[in-house]
This record gives sequence, structure tokens and C-alpha cells, in this order.
Amino acid sequence: MNKVYSNATAALAGLLHDNMTIAAGGFGLCGIPENLIAALRDSGVKEVGEKFSLTTFDTLRGNGIFPALRCDHGSINPNSRVFVTASEYSTDPTNRFIGQAQIVISNVAPFNGGFLAWVNVAWGSPINVRFDVLVDP
Repeated sequence: MNKVYSNATAALAGLLHDNMTIAAGGFGLCGIPENLIAALRDSGVKEVGEKFSLTTFDTLRGNGIFPALRCDHGSINPNSRVFVTASEYSTDPTNRFIGQAQIVISNVAPFNGGFLAWVNVAWGSPINVRFDVLVDP
């Protein structure tokens, strides 16, 4: 039996059905099952991907106040619990650090397909910011 597939869609072929439960783990960028999540979302199967927590991230280069920063993700709905943290990075988003800038995230509002957040990057010039997102649909 060959357990190596060319992509997540091929690995899931013939296995998915409505209302099934899938357990997948990971932490941070090195372990998130992003290809699995995308394949589940795109499969057309109902109620899969809406009952498990997921992690993802987004990036921004800027400074100042962003009163309605939008982050899109198909697994988020108005009742999702969305937790967001932020940190600086230089050129590679996987190499984060705590710099001198203060970054404040508040007023997170989930909607079908994503969320809006109020973000203040208190720094005198644009910096690279990575937002780590935990969603519990």
C-alpha cells in the first residue's frame, strides 16, 4: 500500500463523507495542516472543517491604525471564536521577534469567510507584522 500522495486532495479521494470528524494536529507554521484544511474546504463535503480548530497566519507591512483589517478564511463563520496575536519579523515570517513597536489587536469580529480586527501598529515607520490566528469554529 502506497501512503505517499502527490497532494492532499489525492490523499483524501474516496474517504470523505458528510458530518465526519477529522483530528489533525500541529503548532505554528511548521505543523499546521494547511493543505488538508484547503482540500477539506474545497471537497464539497458538508460539515467537515467546521468542527475543528485551525491555525493560520497573515502578514502586513505598515504602521498606524487599521480600523478594519480584513483576514479571509473559508472556515470562519459569525459564531467562530477567533484569537489573534501579533509579532514583528524582518524578511521571513517564520522568524518572528519581539521588537520595540507596540502592536495592539482589538475588536475582532468574525463573519462568514473571515474576520475584521482593529489593529494599531505604534511605530514611526512601516514594519513587517505577522498575525497568528487560532479559530475555533
